[in-house]
Amino acid sequence: SAIAAALVLVALIAGLWIAVREARIAEAQRARAERRFADVRKLANSLIFELHDSIQNLAGSTPARKLLVDRAAEYLDSLFKEAGNDTSLKRELAEAYRRLAIIQGDQFSASLGDPKATLASAQKAAALWTEVAGVDPSNVEDQLNMAYGDRLVGNMSANVGGDAAAHLSKAIAISEGLQKKWPDYPRVKRELSREYGSLATLLDNAGQTRAALGYLEIAYAIHSAILKSKAGDRGALRSVAVLETEICGNLARFGRWSEALRLNRESLRKFEALTADQTDAAVRREMAFVLFEQGEIRSMQGDLAAALRTYRQGYTMVAPLAAADPQNALLQGDLAGAYMAIGSTLARTGRVAKGLKLLERGGDIIRRLPARESSSSDFRSGAALHHVAMGEALARKGDLVGALRSYGESLKIFGSLASQPADRKAFLHVAAVHVQEGSVLARLGRIEPARAVYEQAISLARSFASEQGDPQAPYTLADAYSGLGNLCMLEASSRKLPGTERISRMQRAQGYYGESLENWKRIGHDAALSPDGFVCGNAREAARSLAACNAALGNLRMNNRGPAKSF
Repeated sequence: SAIAAALVLVALIAGLWIAVREARIAEAQRARAERRFADVRKLANSLIFELHDSIQNLAGSTPARKLLVDRAAEYLDSLFKEAGNDTSLKRELAEAYRRLAIIQGDQFSASLGDPKATLASAQKAAALWTEVAGVDPSNVEDQLNMAYGDRLVGNMSANVGGDAAAHLSKAIAISEGLQKKWPDYPRVKRELSREYGSLATLLDNAGQTRAALGYLEIAYAIHSAILKSKAGDRGALRSVAVLETEICGNLARFGRWSEALRLNRESLRKFEALTADQTDAAVRREMAFVLFEQGEIRSMQGDLAAALRTYRQGYTMVAPLAAADPQNALLQGDLAGAYMAIGSTLARTGRVAKGLKLLERGGDIIRRLPARESSSSDFRSGAALHHVAMGEALARKGDLVGALRSYGESLKIFGSLASQPADRKAFLHVAAVHVQEGSVLARLGRIEPARAVYEQAISLARSFASEQGDPQAPYTLADAYSGLGNLCMLEASSRKLPGTERISRMQRAQGYYGESLENWKRIGHDAALSPDGFVCGNAREAARSLAACNAALGNLRMNNRGPAKSF
């Protein structure tokens, strides 16, 4: 009927109106959700890219930076869950996580000192870049981002005991493949050179210093060409200056001091130009490192007065930065290192009491660092070297028991670092500390314990000398063999032993001094400090010890009517 038809029509209109209304509500909600999503996306980027970047180089900004980063991480994680198949968003998120990783714990910049958090962020960035790269293999930028993601994870995992080598190898394989396809693409060259630089750091930490130097020089040549084509570019200038500093350090470790000092001066000039902008705390920190490097070379050369002057110059740059930003772990570590360098040098020049005060001040800073911020390999290695410096100064003071205690603390740290695959060189540092420990035990008359630690040092250092060519190894071997020779001569001086036994002890000493001298010949020069900063002997001392041993042995044989012959 007409009434029934009318009712059906009304119902249809009502249903249509309800459907349209619900669709409009749903559309409004979707639009609001998209706006909220866009707002969160914008806010996360603003926190990291705008607000953080505007204050990151200001002294004293660490607390504010940490607050911004914590909030940004929350927003990024919520976006990460909603990324779906949105390639554009994944690229944006990967870049944001990359920036977050650098801020959280990059060991080469004024980070917040949280190595575990930075590795987690780096892994998220790398995973996103890998997903995006799989969509279009012909997109060179996406492929480069994938390589960079592996480099980033490699760099960050090296500092917390992860498998850095695997990630760096993968990054290099990708970039070398890209270089064959796009040989003139500028970013491919930059990425590959940075991967070589990261590999050099990894090799150096494994004790393969000569191979590390080769990769640094390749990276330096690439960056120098980039700077030549982009004269005046601040980023390119800084990259070259940083590489000059790294090469300088490795050259110095091989005793190539004049070349190292030339590069150090070149790097210093570049940083002086970069520090014209006095608001950039990161660049001023890097310049201070160049000065500390120069001080180290002067110390190796035995010019302690020049070393002290240069260390103090570096301190005057670091101290105000650290004072203005007390929560910045890297700056506090730098300040502790400055006190350690100056204190050690003062102790070596005979001003032991003053040197110990500065060393203790540096130790106080290290102990105040939060556990999270001092957990990285670099900070732990610095703490171990501080104990070594304390041990050396206490031994000079005559506090031999205190010296042994300090050496023991350093051995605990180096021993734990040696268990990490990325830091095999810590074994060599254990060996070097054993040599220092042995000399103190010998002074205390504890012959057998001294002999045991010298033999441990030789066992650990021998593989680095024969297989990997680390420049520290022959110094450790030379000093350990001299130490064993001294122990044998001390035993041979006892009148309680029969003449034949005393001759046997002197013959053993003769062999040890000969081994020591052979290692000094391999080194080819004398130094006041070993490549890794340990006090060491020299070829002249070894030769004098051997000559004295030969003379004593000849006299003893003559007195015992044995045939006199020299080594």
